[in-house]
Amino acid sequence: MRVLIVEDEIFSANYLKDMLEKLGHTVIAITDNAEEAYQLCKTKNPQIVLMDIMLKGAVSGAEVALKISDDFPHIVIIFLTAYSDKEMIEYAVESKAFAYLLKPYRIKEIDATMQLAKTHLFPTPPPSKKIRLENGYLYDLEKKKLYLHDHEIWLSPNMRKLLDILCEHKGDFVPSQRLVQYIWGETRSSDALRALIYRLKKMTTPNLIQSSIKKGYKISTSDE
Repeated sequence: MRVLIVEDEIFSANYLKDMLEKLGHTVIAITDNAEEAYQLCKTKNPQIVLMDIMLKGAVSGAEVALKISDDFPHIVIIFLTAYSDKEMIEYAVESKAFAYLLKPYRIKEIDATMQLAKTHLFPTPPPSKKIRLENGYLYDLEKKKLYLHDHEIWLSPNMRKLLDILCEHKGDFVPSQRLVQYIWGETRSSDALRALIYRLKKMTTPNLIQSSIKKGYKISTSDE
């Protein structure tokens, strides 16, 4: 992560820089001036600003933090403070800070806070609802539709239910009785399930669904 340190105690700033670099981050600049911090956000484009909340001078750390948050909403601000009382927390909230680090700095706390900031900046995308199956087939769990090379394959309601539960549990065998209960909502013989699977495999490919006498059935995905 690209980090700007705004701290008016040079020893603390350099110590913080060393710890950040040990964690693999890049410190693009250190400044003790609020106005310079704002200009560096313009020119250096940091992803994270570590801001001393009680910065000395005409403009406080809290004031410049609010200005940075308003003008550069993509930048994450983390306050640096020696205090953790209610007033400091209110400062952080009012200045739209993401978090704060307490002095003296501890590398584990810095690492955890930076990881949280990284997750905030680059959230993990939700898992795909499109499951790639054997021989070019694709099942869309959201739309409940089966495709082969963008061509939709007709499915009966029970076939959809079968593919739903198998794809939701891709990589695992689903017991026969659980499949029967999910599809029909009542006790049915395993013959009904076997007949349904036979019809689906005949319409698509014989390898679409794997079977095990002891474990049940499993969908065949292209990454297996």
